Amino acid sequence: MMQSRMQNQNKMTIGITGGIGSGKSTVSDYLRHLGYKIVDADLIAREVVEPNGPAYAPIVEAFGKDILKEDQSIDRTRLGEIIFHDEDKRALLNQITHPVIHQEINKRVAQYLEEASLVFADIPLLYESDIPYEFDEVWVVYTNEAVRVKRIVSRDHVTDDYAKVKIGSQMSLEEKRTRADRVLDNSYSKEILYKQIELNLSELR
Repeated sequence: MMQSRMQNQNKMTIGITGGIGSGKSTVSDYLRHLGYKIVDADLIAREVVEPNGPAYAPIVEAFGKDILKEDQSIDRTRLGEIIFHDEDKRALLNQITHPVIHQEINKRVAQYLEEASLVFADIPLLYESDIPYEFDEVWVVYTNEAVRVKRIVSRDHVTDDYAKVKIGSQMSLEEKRTRADRVLDNSYSKEILYKQIELNLSELR
């Protein structure tokens, strides 16, 4: 369990994480459907690199204007290609973006807690972040590799080999599941996944 900060106030925060193709978005979408507040780290990551965002100027200074589109917004595909093939540049980008993303996630969690007793945060790189997050629980969305490869190929229109490279570039789900407070197995149907979510929510209550 990660460091708790809200239980003594009858408030609870839960981090949701997993890996590419594991189905975090499916879990978050269902929780949102049930009426729970969700902080979306991917959405925040896109917002902070927009022209008026806090990470925009530092990124352009670090990577040059070649990463900009005609409208002066950052070409996320181009930037992704650069950091995918260069570990040092990926680390540099993380040094720029992680602190502001972390700060904004905490800010939105605190805002939601003013009106809700249970708040979720969907954070793909929760365990990989160099800045520790504080949640009462962490739920890992687990899926076996064969299913993940199939989903990535279908969703992104890439080859099996490329999907496996993407999976291999992240911390393994096997390691993440050993760190989790709860594991949601999304290797089967959505109905089975939804039942697991509902069971865990009932246990929290």
